[in-house]
Amino acid sequence: MGKSRKLIAVAVGAVAAVSLGTAPAHAEGYFSSYIFEWLAGKESSRWNDNNRDSVSTYIRFSGCSVSHGTFRYAGLQLKQDREWLPDPVVGRANNACNTVYYGDKPAGKYYFTYSNLNGDATIRAALTVNQVVVAY
Repeated sequence: MGKSRKLIAVAVGAVAAVSLGTAPAHAEGYFSSYIFEWLAGKESSRWNDNNRDSVSTYIRFSGCSVSHGTFRYAGLQLKQDREWLPDPVVGRANNACNTVYYGDKPAGKYYFTYSNLNGDATIRAALTVNQVVVAY
């Protein structure tokens, strides 16, 4: 293969990797999903973090909207799922349709809850997020 063909192949591969969404660098695991018309109190699916790395857990939102009113941010709580015990909040963050980081968490089962819209837990506006990426 000629030098120019190799450069083209590398460039095409790089563009494809960025466009298709690759796993976050060095993260033990991740998943991609969406949110459709969640009200405050709704829980995400669970994931197991075996803590085989030193990567911060993060939640990335893109394409955020609400059924009425204005979206500024969604209050999120990261919780550790414990059988037969209350689930403690291990992190809080306001996601303004961006990425929020919770630090490197110990091994365990986790999930997040949508706790408020723009700081108000009583607003009955449904949250929709076109893409949610959770990396841990």
